[in-house]
Amino acid sequence: MRHVSTPRSLDLAAGVSHARIATARGAHAALVAGDPGDPMMLLVPGFTGSKEDFLAVIAPLAAGGLRVVALDQRGQCDTPGTGREDDASLEALAADLAALGEALGSRPAHLVGKSLGGLVARAAVLAAPRRWASLTLLGSGPAAVPQAQREGLLALRQALPGTPLPVVWEVAQARDRANGVPLPPAPVQAFLRRRFLANDACSLRAKAAILLEEPDRVAALAAVLAAEAMPAAVVTGADDDVWSPAEQEQMAARLDRPWIEVPGAGHSPAVDAPAATVAALMGVLEHGLRTRGLPEPGRAEG
Repeated sequence: MRHVSTPRSLDLAAGVSHARIATARGAHAALVAGDPGDPMMLLVPGFTGSKEDFLAVIAPLAAGGLRVVALDQRGQCDTPGTGREDDASLEALAADLAALGEALGSRPAHLVGKSLGGLVARAAVLAAPRRWASLTLLGSGPAAVPQAQREGLLALRQALPGTPLPVVWEVAQARDRANGVPLPPAPVQAFLRRRFLANDACSLRAKAAILLEEPDRVAALAAVLAAEAMPAAVVTGADDDVWSPAEQEQMAARLDRPWIEVPGAGHSPAVDAPAATVAALMGVLEHGLRTRGLPEPGRAEG
């Protein structure tokens, strides 16, 4: 499964723990680290991803003075879906993020959305900008995926929910083998299979529709960022083959916000180049907060 984030290891770093966060819209599985009194950063995974996609960056971000929460979106991995597509629409997923922000504390949280998670994070900022302290779009684009990425999503949307997920998994694995895609270590491969089969099929179908149909909302987001003076950035793997680096750079220019390229990374910078990704995310926060005269993570007000 070519664009699926594949963690190098499933080991939890010291200080990182599993949690279940209750909200007004239901509970979400999460990985958390850092002092609860520190500024909050919410990490939102992509289409068939999960909280584990951020395993390599959670502890370093927390060490930088953040309370870090990486979540499973509704219908992903350890957060169950409802079996209804409407509950995994873009608006519903954005409302889930707002509910999580409310549940996690009264202060606005820093929001990082990867791929599909970036589209969801954008919708959350457009719906309630003052709920968020900053926005980082990580390997995400301005609208629906480019033409080259549509075939597999269309096939998946057509197959679900009628085709059992184990069948979908085996078909994808056979295609990967035929294309010479190397298998990860056995424990990681077992996790990937468990994670995929744990998806709510109707949620997957709804999320595929978002990736296929989302309009360009960059101008609307630019207006909100400007009106709120909100720190934001676009962070891109140098070898991203979903939304191209050039397309993501252009989006950053339209937003009038920084574009940061992560060398040695593809569509999953937090997996491919975690140290550079942490540096990029912390740089976004520190630059944005300095320009607003606010204390930076890990630094007390003096």
